[in-house]
Amino acid sequence: VQTIRDSDNLCIVGHIRPDGDCIGSQLGLAYALKNAGKKVTVWNEDPMPRKLAFLDPDRLLSTPKQGKKFDCAIATDCASYERLGKAGDCIKDRQILINIDHHASNTRFGDINWVMPRAPSTGELIYQLLRQARWPITPPIADALFTAVSTDTGSFQYPTTRPTSYHVAGELVKRGADL
Repeated sequence: VQTIRDSDNLCIVGHIRPDGDCIGSQLGLAYALKNAGKKVTVWNEDPMPRKLAFLDPDRLLSTPKQGKKFDCAIATDCASYERLGKAGDCIKDRQILINIDHHASNTRFGDINWVMPRAPSTGELIYQLLRQARWPITPPIADALFTAVSTDTGSFQYPTTRPTSYHVAGELVKRGADL
């Protein structure tokens, strides 16, 4: 949390062929950081899946561009640096890389690695991060994180779903997630 607080210009990157957990985690974190006064860039090599476009009405998500410099880059829901695709090439000019993920196969490629293989989704980890930082969870953040959690738990049906998944989902609904 302190590394993120100390950074002013951040880039949040996700994996190629992004799914709901990837996009929801990226956007939920991006909205929180923007609300905290940070300059935030959100990149994926591949475009936003059309079914998830409702999460990004301000069109924060874009394709990576060379020549940008960041205080901090944050990779969400990505098990290896290679899965960042072109985004990985475009975040090389940065001070620090934070890797937030839930995959057991994660290669710990960040300068700071928060990898929790027992977590069913990265969305749950981002929720925990926001709560720890005491950043408000607004309705757009709740929508993004609810999408992340519900996607990677198969609408709470996969065997990886844990009691915390229901708790997080309930808290996100309380904070305005539009079911």
